[in-house]
Amino acid sequence: MDDVMDIVIVALNHLNKASSATYELNHIVNGYRRFDAVRGMDYVLDLALMEHVDGRSTSVNKRVGVLRPLGAVEIIPTPFVTESTRVHLILPVAVGDRDVVLAFLDSYVRVCVDAGDNADLLVVLLYPDVRVDDSANSDDDIYAVVKSTIAFYESRFAHSDARISWVSVIHENAVVGSHAAVTAPFIVISSVMRRFPVEALVFFCSVGMELSVELLNRIRMNTISGFQVVTATVTAFVMILLLSSKYLMENNLMGWALCGCSFC
Repeated sequence: MDDVMDIVIVALNHLNKASSATYELNHIVNGYRRFDAVRGMDYVLDLALMEHVDGRSTSVNKRVGVLRPLGAVEIIPTPFVTESTRVHLILPVAVGDRDVVLAFLDSYVRVCVDAGDNADLLVVLLYPDVRVDDSANSDDDIYAVVKSTIAFYESRFAHSDARISWVSVIHENAVVGSHAAVTAPFIVISSVMRRFPVEALVFFCSVGMELSVELLNRIRMNTISGFQVVTATVTAFVMILLLSSKYLMENNLMGWALCGCSFC
């Protein structure tokens, strides 16, 4: 309680300086404190006070909010970023994701292609234990519908800056269920990262996420190469790969950050 009483004293001093009245503490009605690892300790207190004005005293309740910072406030200069950076979306798809991925493709077309957003999409089709020829399009291909849908979009956007393509990845540990973005990240990373430029901004998606222009712009504005990465509140498993392919390869592919969001 010592820290709470320190906060009460600070709050009373502020109230007394900011007003012509004088305040005295009767008791603390209620309150809470919350620790933020970046900012410090936040306090919100409801105080029962005695207000003295012109010789008259009145009981009043006031709510105060006080932050006790971790240390001295420091302004850190950051490199300049814009919302024009191209975002490369990687979408791993497992066998159990085949139906859901069609909705994601439609969302990508609506949010990125039709809106003219500077983003492209690479769909990574995970085959658990079957050797598949990328050029084949047979009826028994488990991803035949997904590939035909992508081919339709490819032909539709042949003359635009938007790109949508697919690649198959075969690995003995590839999942046969769903949620490949969560269960098979390194299989995908090690297979496709060499396709991108060294300083590319890569967004590692999952089929269940909801794309939006705000999400992509937030990634652009908050991702600074060699300086800062994006972390978001977890509501659904999504992974955002934020570091360069060169860094990933030099550090045994450990350079990814986990993010969770329905829209980030």
